[in-house]
Amino acid sequence: GQRSLSDADAAVLASLARRKQLERLTYLGLPQNRISDGGVCALAAALRGGSMRRLKVLDLSGNRVGAEGRRALGNALEAPGALPSLISLSLNNAAG
Repeated sequence: GQRSLSDADAAVLASLARRKQLERLTYLGLPQNRISDGGVCALAAALRGGSMRRLKVLDLSGNRVGAEGRRALGNALEAPGALPSLISLSLNNAAG
């Protein structure tokens, strides 16, 4: 079932990441939540800045990520040195 993390929670994680408090994280699993473009854009901005360079897996499946969030993640993936360790990104959206 759906969990209860929202865009605001994703923004808190992004803030922690920007302050280098998540720099050792290798897995970030946020599946089946209520995160949409706003939260994903906040996370993507932090990722683009290279604050989670050890991240290997990012699971955002089952959220409501639209074109804006996908574009922001794409930009983060293309940023030089931002996500050198990433091997898995899950983005399939929640039904409905």
